[in-house]
Order: sequence, then C-alpha cells, then structure tokens
Amino acid sequence: MSSTQVDTPQADNCPLCDNKPRFMPLWLQENTETWIKCDICLVWCHAACLKLPTEECERIDEYHCPKCAISHGPSTCKQNYHIKIRKNIINLRKSLREHSRINYADLENGLTGNPYKWKRVLDSKSFVNHKFPKIRGDQLTLDWIRTFGLDEPIIIDNPEGLEMKMPSKDITVSYIAATV
Repeated sequence: MSSTQVDTPQADNCPLCDNKPRFMPLWLQENTETWIKCDICLVWCHAACLKLPTEECERIDEYHCPKCAISHGPSTCKQNYHIKIRKNIINLRKSLREHSRINYADLENGLTGNPYKWKRVLDSKSFVNHKFPKIRGDQLTLDWIRTFGLDEPIIIDNPEGLEMKMPSKDITVSYIAATV
C-alpha cells in the first residue's frame, strides 16, 4: 500500500473523481490531499473519492482499487493494527461477542466440564405435559389407525398384543452398543 500527502500531483483528479460539485462530509474534506495507490495496477486515487478516512489509509497493508479487487480480492490490513473507535482501543481481529473459555488442560486429562450444567438448566424450566394419545398394544389395530390416523405420536403404555418382539425391560444402552 502506498499513501502519501501530495501537494502538486500531476493532475488534481484521480480516475474516480467526477468533475461535478458534490457534498462532501467533514471527515472527507480533511483528506482530499491524501492519495492511495493500488498495488496491482499502480493507479493513484484520492482517499476521499474512495470514502476512506486518513486513519483507514494508514492501516491498509495492500490496497486494491475497486476494479482490481474483483480479480485479486479485497485490500488487506496490517497485522495487529489497533484503531481508536469512540475513545476505546480495540484489536481489529477480536470479536466483541462473549466467548466461553475452554480449559484445554482439563480436556487433555479427559475432563469435559460440569456434566450437570444442562440438567440444572432443564430442571429450572417448566414443560407442558404431552397431549398425545395413550393406548395399549392390543388397541393398536389397522382399524384404529384408519380411524384416528398417525398424524401425531402415540404412546403405547403396554406393548402386550402388538404381536412383535420387544426387548427386555432391563436392557441398557451399553449392551446395545456392544451388540451392534
């Protein structure tokens, strides 16, 4: 990136200048003499015509004009450059969102955090009771399905009469995982 204060350039107009009088905000009026050069096509432009404040020009590492940005990508900023925004200094690469901190030492030792965190969250909430129909296994017939349909889930309290083999009541997830 090249930016400079030019007292007498070869021409007072850059390729983006229009010769019509126009309204220019105060922050742009201050940098009408700041020029910035495209690192690809080497064409100089007013920072004001690009609507860039002088501070922005100083933080640009490699500038690409609008025409070159299409084929070479956008301009890049200098590494670890800090700018002053509303009297607060922030790092350009940092997000202002809050992030949960990861304890990598615990992860290395196989500890994944508090396992009861979500249980406490769920226990603090109240849930509406389900309104799904409850039936016995011997009531679930083809006629029942034709009459009431299967538009919503049904709860089968007792699987007797379903004419299908059900797993035993003492089956565990570990057993199923080992079997599969």
